[in-house]
Amino acid sequence: MPNKHEKKMRVASLLAVLWVLAHHRASPDPCPFNPLCSCSHRDVSCIGVPFAEVPPLPLDDIFQLTLIKAGVEVLHDHSFQNTRISSLRLMQNQVSHIHSRAFQGSERALTTLDLSFNRMHRLPIEALHRLHHLQWLSLHANDIDEWPPLPPAPHLRSVFAGDNRIAALPEGAFSALRNLSSLDLDSNCLAEVGRASLPSSLHTLSLSNNLLKKVPEAALRHLANLTWLQLGGNLIEDLPKPFRLPVRSIHKLDLSHNLLGDLNNVFKNDSSDPGPTLISNLHLEFNYITQLHASAFAGLSLDRMSLSNNKLSSVPEGVFDGLQDSLKAIDLSHNLLEKFPKALRDLAALSHLFLRGNLIEKLDPQDLYGCRYDLEVLDLSGNRLRRVPSESLRTTQRVARLSLQDNSLSRIEDDDFSTWGHSLTALNLANNMLHHVAPNAFAGGRTTSPLSDNQTPRAPPLLQPPPGTGSSNVLPSGQLWRFWRSGLCKSRLWPSSRAWPRSSAPSTVVGSPRTGNAKEKLLRGSLPTGMFRGALHGRLNSVVLANSGLEEIEADAFHKLPSVTNIVLFGNKLKILRTGSFKDMPLLNTIILAHNEISRLEPAAFTNLRSATHLLLQDNQLAEFSFDAFRQVGDAKSQVLLDLSRNRITELRGLQQDDSSNMIVQKTSNGGGYRDGEVYLRVRTLDLSHNLVSRVDGEFLRPVGRTLHHLVLSHNRIKHLDTTTFQHAPNLQILHLEGNLLSHLPNGAFSVCPGLQAIHVGHNNLSRAFPGAFRNLSALRILDFKRLRTARDLSGDLKLNLSANSVFSVPLPALSHARTTLRYLDLSRNRIGSLPPLGRLHNLLGLNLSGNALKGMAEDAFHQMVYLLHLDLSHNALYRLDEDPFRPLVSLQSLLLSGSRLQQLPAFPLPSLRSLSLAGNALRNVSEESFSRLRELRELDLSRNQLQEVPSHVWGAVGARLARLDLSGNPIQTLSANHFRRLERLRELDLRDLDLKYLDSRILHNLRYFF
Repeated sequence: MPNKHEKKMRVASLLAVLWVLAHHRASPDPCPFNPLCSCSHRDVSCIGVPFAEVPPLPLDDIFQLTLIKAGVEVLHDHSFQNTRISSLRLMQNQVSHIHSRAFQGSERALTTLDLSFNRMHRLPIEALHRLHHLQWLSLHANDIDEWPPLPPAPHLRSVFAGDNRIAALPEGAFSALRNLSSLDLDSNCLAEVGRASLPSSLHTLSLSNNLLKKVPEAALRHLANLTWLQLGGNLIEDLPKPFRLPVRSIHKLDLSHNLLGDLNNVFKNDSSDPGPTLISNLHLEFNYITQLHASAFAGLSLDRMSLSNNKLSSVPEGVFDGLQDSLKAIDLSHNLLEKFPKALRDLAALSHLFLRGNLIEKLDPQDLYGCRYDLEVLDLSGNRLRRVPSESLRTTQRVARLSLQDNSLSRIEDDDFSTWGHSLTALNLANNMLHHVAPNAFAGGRTTSPLSDNQTPRAPPLLQPPPGTGSSNVLPSGQLWRFWRSGLCKSRLWPSSRAWPRSSAPSTVVGSPRTGNAKEKLLRGSLPTGMFRGALHGRLNSVVLANSGLEEIEADAFHKLPSVTNIVLFGNKLKILRTGSFKDMPLLNTIILAHNEISRLEPAAFTNLRSATHLLLQDNQLAEFSFDAFRQVGDAKSQVLLDLSRNRITELRGLQQDDSSNMIVQKTSNGGGYRDGEVYLRVRTLDLSHNLVSRVDGEFLRPVGRTLHHLVLSHNRIKHLDTTTFQHAPNLQILHLEGNLLSHLPNGAFSVCPGLQAIHVGHNNLSRAFPGAFRNLSALRILDFKRLRTARDLSGDLKLNLSANSVFSVPLPALSHARTTLRYLDLSRNRIGSLPPLGRLHNLLGLNLSGNALKGMAEDAFHQMVYLLHLDLSHNALYRLDEDPFRPLVSLQSLLLSGSRLQQLPAFPLPSLRSLSLAGNALRNVSEESFSRLRELRELDLSRNQLQEVPSHVWGAVGARLARLDLSGNPIQTLSANHFRRLERLRELDLRDLDLKYLDSRILHNLRYFF
């Protein structure tokens, strides 16, 4: 039996499987300029392809360009010259700077620009000003802390700037955008909104999760077109009295997750009001409202209102005066109500009522009478009901969904539902104390009633089809067979692991070629031929039989399912896949056979699956593997991901000549073979990692090499490569060989794959870099030599990883040929003792020297390195630093000096620095001069030093923009408001593990995060 952890892992894996099913798409064509990118019509998509800069685009008529997780740092001038791009998506990169003419060539064509999840520190005003036809702009999840006024943009309709660090909206911030309709500023640090900062054209405004202490009435007053206003998640304690919106009708007003306590006289009309304000959705949940006064909402006309998660102990009569004929849904869940609120009796239009998580013990007969004609959904779960409130429910006529879960019900009587429950379609009685259910309790109804976690006798296993199968009833296992034969499961079959029919089922399947054995075989764990019937199951699109105990699949078991796109057999006990197991299914995309016990694939087990894109066979027991298991799998449009990782494969055998027929065959353990022309498997990605492979034959990749782009052979036992190993994979782009036993790389080992962009050979037994192995690889961008013993004679690449080796000095001669192309160099965790001049590497953007033995740096160590953005010198033995080596680093944004035993600091001449880590040093004090030129500093980490007081004397230099400060782990005893007085934009403060004896709570007032 699997333990609880294994069960959780299987559930998590199955969820991942279902995600794949929901998101899979056929592979579009590779792009001519980079095969790892995909091109479809006028759309170009590069996801996870390593670029530090936008690559040259030979296509001049691109409609949409997508570069996601590519590592792009900077958009230089003319990055998109002559492309005429209309939609540009650059999400999840590292973009920190955009030059003013970056979009030249597409300036009049660009309408959509997505720069979300990057590292933008400031708004690229100059570049945006040139985009005359921009309509949609996203800068979500960057590091922008200042928002200057935007220039006029007559076509701009939507701006998304949430999840930044914007502290204030100045006058005119958006007012020049005359046609702006939607503005999202969620999750910033806004404490104020300028009176004239917003345009009157706004329909949707979101200011949720900021630091607003009051409603910005002045900024909202002229928004005459507003339909959606979100102010949730702020620090608002009181609303204006009266609260006047700039419109008479609004779809949503969100005031949830604030500090509201009193709504008296907030929404009341006065004599000058022409009538009530119409609000479709009013959100007041998660506040501190303790009472509601009569006519509290008299100035409103509401459709839906949420008051959940407050502190209401009662709702007196008259509270909802004026809403009797308009309010359709109300949520009072998770309050402190001990009785059914009498104020609800007058709400005649109420259709949805939620009262879960209160303290209600009973309902009176008249409680639901007022809404008897319209009430459809009633949630009374999590209360203290001891019996079904049938007397009150009898007055209703349309209740379709009722939840009585998590109460104290002990009995269900015959008349609790039978006299009124004809309209019920869903009833939840779970987690009660039921020990008696009357025989006719649900007679006359069409209810689906979960009774789990009660004390009734254990029910048989259940199968519940998902939405869309044409049935809403739960079927006991004895009815599953009849359900199967009826053909009701038109869309999907999702049986649970215990849902196989074991009783009350017929012994034959009508029309089955094996009518006498089908059921018996199913019960024995075998999926028989004829189980699926074309007439009944021809429209099935997914078959999920995960964790069902299956041990065998007969040939042609799925043959009569022409519409199936996904088959999931995850977590069974399958041992052999027979010839024809998966055959002639023209729409099949995904087969998931992971976590079985498969030890053999017979020839042609997968045949004529032209649409296949995912074949997942990981975590099985295959000891050998041959491509003769596949015939006509995939095509030019549907290229396959074949995952054979975590098996027991020891050797990857190649193709040999059959003397008798003069044809090429691949030998298998059973002596059979296949003809070269018969084998057809278009694999784009082949994963053979975590096996026991010790040898790769040079002919192994012949059947798949032409389409193969991504080959994973990591964590095996490969000791040797030669020039023929990859000879049949000329289009290979990414190669993983890390975690093997390689000790030598022969000259030209990879030259047969001229398009290789990334090679990972770390964690082997290599004694040197073997530069001849990488000859003529002009497209190489990533070369990972992690844990190489030494480093000499390296060729140039975009990203070079030499971490965790035994390098004693920076290998400048070896890097000389890479000086123009190298962008990232990782020399961390080596034995480098001194830093020579690195000026030859003047194009570096990132340099990691952490974890070495550095004791000092040459005065011109960083000479000419004007483009360097990130420098990591942490965990060395520097003790002290001079300012001279840092002078050339005019673009440096991030400097890490943690754990370097520093006792004093230089005057850092770093005008662009935004993040400085000095954690874990020996600093007793810091001088103002050290920070005097760090005017752009936003983040400062001084944790785990020996500071005895807050260095407030340096805030004059950095306080104007500092947003994050870490002082944890210092022997500081006193914290007063004066210590942080000049840090006007401080939003995150870490004070853990101090020796505090006094804390002035006023320092917490403007913080968003406090640790």
